[in-house]
Amino acid sequence: MVVEIAMYAAGVCVYTQATRAKNWVGRYSAWTFVVVLLLLFVADRFNPPPESMKQVAQTGAVATLITVAWTWWFDRNREVRREA
Repeated sequence: MVVEIAMYAAGVCVYTQATRAKNWVGRYSAWTFVVVLLLLFVADRFNPPPESMKQVAQTGAVATLITVAWTWWFDRNREVRREA
């Protein structure tokens, strides 16, 4: 679990160094997304396994839609940093 969190932190650092927020949506929504994903990752380790594969598929489909929509929304409010 430590390795996965370290890799996640490295990815967040790369993303935040490569982009900057255009407005409050790009700033706060992105950081909220980072925290929510981290909390879900940690919580998943302590939950019991799912009861069926159907439950896994349904949860995965909904989670994918929410994740894609959320990242699209906050990434539209961020821009690539220009190196001097």
